[in-house]
Amino acid sequence: MAKVHYIHVNQNVLRGNQKHGRSEPAITVKSGSKNQYGYAAVTNGVVNITYGGNGDPLIRCGARVAIVSDQAPVVLPAPQTITRSRYRIRIDGPRIQANKRNNQMEPVVQIMDDNGQVVECYGAKIEGETRVVQSVEEGGQCIAILVDGIVVPVYEKPVIACKKEGAC
Repeated sequence: MAKVHYIHVNQNVLRGNQKHGRSEPAITVKSGSKNQYGYAAVTNGVVNITYGGNGDPLIRCGARVAIVSDQAPVVLPAPQTITRSRYRIRIDGPRIQANKRNNQMEPVVQIMDDNGQVVECYGAKIEGETRVVQSVEEGGQCIAILVDGIVVPVYEKPVIACKKEGAC
C-alpha cells in the first residue's frame, strides 16, 4: 500500500502571521509521523481535496480540510509568486468555522477556472501538477491551490460520524 501524504494549512500560523505582521510558513506536509513546513508544496499525480465535515478532524493535528496524495510532495521553503494556472482552488475558512458553529454542511471548496467561473463544492479530485502556495493578496495572507490539469468537483456531502447518538 502506498504511503499517504497530507498537505494542509496550519491555521494557527496563518492567523499569527496576519495578527503580528509575520511571514512564517503556514503549509504543512504530513508523511506518516514526519512534518515538513514551507510556503508551497508541489506534487504530481492524482490528489484529492477532502473536507471532513464537522465530525472528527481528518488528521490528528485538527485539520478538517486536507489535500491527500500518494506521491511525496516537494516542500518549497521560500515564498512563491503565483503564476497562471488552469484552475485556482480556494478553501473557505470562515465557512468551515460557520459550519462547525451552526452544525451545517455548506460547501467549503471554491474552484475558479481561467474564465473566472466559480463552482462551490465539498472537495475535488485533481490530476496533474498541483501547487499549494502561501501568498499575500488584498486582505491579507491566503493559501491558493493551483492546478494545471484536470479538476473534478465533488458535490456529495461528506458523511459525518457522530460521537454521540442523536447529535447529528
